[in-house]
Amino acid sequence: MNGVSGWTLALEVPKAAADIFDRALAPISVATSAFEIEGSDLWRIEAFAVVRPDENAVVGAVALAAELAGIDEPEVHVLPLPAIDWVAENQKSFEPIVAGRFFIHPTHYDGRIPWAVTRLAVDAGPAFGTGSHGSTMGCLLAIDHLSHHPPRGPTLDLGCGTGILAMAIARRWRRSVLAADIDPDAVATARINARLNGLEHLVRAVGGNGPAHGVVRRNGPYGLIIANILASPLIVMAQDIKRALIPGGTLILSGFTANQENAVRAAYPRRDYHLARKEDSDGWTTFVLTRFGGKR
Repeated sequence: MNGVSGWTLALEVPKAAADIFDRALAPISVATSAFEIEGSDLWRIEAFAVVRPDENAVVGAVALAAELAGIDEPEVHVLPLPAIDWVAENQKSFEPIVAGRFFIHPTHYDGRIPWAVTRLAVDAGPAFGTGSHGSTMGCLLAIDHLSHHPPRGPTLDLGCGTGILAMAIARRWRRSVLAADIDPDAVATARINARLNGLEHLVRAVGGNGPAHGVVRRNGPYGLIIANILASPLIVMAQDIKRALIPGGTLILSGFTANQENAVRAAYPRRDYHLARKEDSDGWTTFVLTRFGGKR
């Protein structure tokens, strides 16, 4: 089919079964999400795929999840995603954002700037992160709160997207930040945004697929790590992140919804981390964790 940029699998299940179906669809998609349907006990599960998922794989995943949840198999809707220029649409709709004392605006903004704010100009390009998403907002609020007593040591923005969080730290705290992303478009966008904000001497954007490899590993350990990605990679990389964070260091985790909190928290257990703060923004959760002392 022409004009299709991907596929969405959508289904509705009881709240108690939402996490089971979310995990069941994860292996056959690039991302999943779960949202409460207002006025009911149902949750809408959506899984996104670049190519149309194999029908047998979908049927098998849904059947297994239904059996584990003890419910009848829900109806699954497989819908094409139209090929929309999301960059252009995003730029048209991107309005200035206030997150604590951060003021985020597109480069074409020529309106009033509030007094005594940390100002950043960000164009999304093909990468994630303008500050409007709940997970990015939660991280900005966490950084704003930490500004009273910034963590010491090297800083890593893991999964940097547009570089907005790395730039927020660099501008507010006047410190160097390593910004890493597995997506080359994100790395390029972060570099452009750093130059636009005059922060290229503080923000170093590099390609990297985790804290245990390449330049990200060589520049550690870190006193502060921000990882605004998805629940699944946060869980998978938990041990690598722990090894990359110094005892006493601060870890900001985001990119997961309220129904995924327990799974993420279990991967960063209480014997290793103190939950210093939690931000909730538009259904997305941000954890601020402090790593206890001891061996890395």
